[in-house]
Amino acid sequence: MMVIFIGTAQAQSTNSVVTGIAKLLPTQNQTAAQAAKAEAARWLQLAKRSMQEGNYQLADEYIKRAER
Repeated sequence: MMVIFIGTAQAQSTNSVVTGIAKLLPTQNQTAAQAAKAEAARWLQLAKRSMQEGNYQLADEYIKRAER
Protein backbone atom coordinates (compact mmCIF):
# COMPACT_ATOMS: atom_id res chain seq x y z
CA MET A 1 0.00 0.00 0.00
CA MET A 2 1.36 3.41 -0.90
CA VAL A 3 0.08 6.52 0.83
CA ILE A 4 1.15 9.90 -0.49
CA PHE A 5 0.83 13.06 1.56
CA ILE A 6 1.36 16.35 -0.22
CA GLY A 7 2.42 19.40 1.72
CA THR A 8 5.15 21.95 2.13
CA ALA A 9 8.55 20.62 3.05
CA GLN A 10 9.51 21.22 6.63
CA ALA A 11 12.84 20.82 8.33
CA GLN A 12 12.81 18.21 11.04
CA SER A 13 15.39 18.06 13.75
CA THR A 14 16.61 14.87 15.37
CA ASN A 15 15.02 16.09 18.57
CA SER A 16 11.55 16.11 17.01
CA VAL A 17 12.03 12.53 15.79
CA VAL A 18 12.98 11.44 19.30
CA THR A 19 9.97 13.30 20.70
CA GLY A 20 7.69 11.64 18.15
CA ILE A 21 9.00 8.19 18.99
CA ALA A 22 8.71 8.85 22.73
CA LYS A 23 5.02 9.58 22.19
CA LEU A 24 4.53 6.03 20.93
CA LEU A 25 4.60 4.69 24.47
CA PRO A 26 1.08 4.06 25.81
CA THR A 27 -0.10 5.68 29.02
CA GLN A 28 -1.57 3.71 31.90
CA ASN A 29 -5.11 4.97 31.28
CA GLN A 30 -5.39 3.66 27.71
CA THR A 31 -6.97 0.37 26.74
CA ALA A 32 -4.98 -1.88 24.41
CA ALA A 33 -7.15 -0.87 21.43
CA GLN A 34 -6.80 2.83 22.18
CA ALA A 35 -3.05 2.46 22.57
CA ALA A 36 -2.79 0.60 19.24
CA LYS A 37 -4.84 3.26 17.45
CA ALA A 38 -2.78 6.08 18.95
CA GLU A 39 0.46 4.30 18.07
CA ALA A 40 -0.62 3.81 14.45
CA ALA A 41 -1.59 7.48 14.19
CA ARG A 42 1.79 8.56 15.52
CA TRP A 43 3.68 6.30 13.09
CA LEU A 44 1.64 7.82 10.26
CA GLN A 45 2.51 11.33 11.46
CA LEU A 46 6.19 10.39 11.31
CA ALA A 47 5.65 8.92 7.83
CA LYS A 48 4.01 12.14 6.67
CA ARG A 49 6.93 14.23 7.94
CA SER A 50 9.42 11.91 6.26
CA MET A 51 7.59 12.20 2.94
CA GLN A 52 7.49 15.98 3.23
CA GLU A 53 11.26 15.86 3.59
CA GLY A 54 11.59 13.53 0.60
CA ASN A 55 12.70 10.54 2.69
CA TYR A 56 10.33 7.98 1.15
CA GLN A 57 12.25 4.91 2.29
CA LEU A 58 11.91 5.94 5.95
CA ALA A 59 8.26 6.86 5.37
CA ASP A 60 7.63 3.37 3.99
CA GLU A 61 9.10 1.85 7.17
CA TYR A 62 6.88 4.05 9.34
CA ILE A 63 3.80 3.03 7.32
CA LYS A 64 4.67 -0.65 7.75
CA ARG A 65 4.96 -0.12 11.50
CA ALA A 66 1.59 1.64 11.55
CA GLU A 67 0.00 -1.35 9.82
CA ARG A 68 1.15 -3.76 12.54
